[in-house]
Amino acid sequence: LELTKLKPSLMPQAIVLATSDMFQDFLPSLTPSARDNLGKWLAFHLANTEYQWPKAYWDHWTPYAATAVGRNSRGEFIRVALHSMAASSSEGAVTVVEECLPPGSMLVPAV
Repeated sequence: LELTKLKPSLMPQAIVLATSDMFQDFLPSLTPSARDNLGKWLAFHLANTEYQWPKAYWDHWTPYAATAVGRNSRGEFIRVALHSMAASSSEGAVTVVEECLPPGSMLVPAV
């Protein structure tokens, strides 16, 4: 968080790219506890940076988490992040849906 505040033009993009690469390349091979901790870290990061996350990434991640059939590690990562954000907010899921997710997102049921 401190680096994000110190380098606002560089660090947010670096975090987005690193998280995206990890989501695509490494997430399926992580243990469930490592995956859950990573989801909790993303939730903490987003809650402390005014839920700034590119809409394109939410849109890309939606198919992984929007379905209950064939649960997968990427979908679980997203669900953990969304539930952790809702749990950390005094207003719960309302905050996540209104401030974080794009309007009309199919991820709303996952919260």
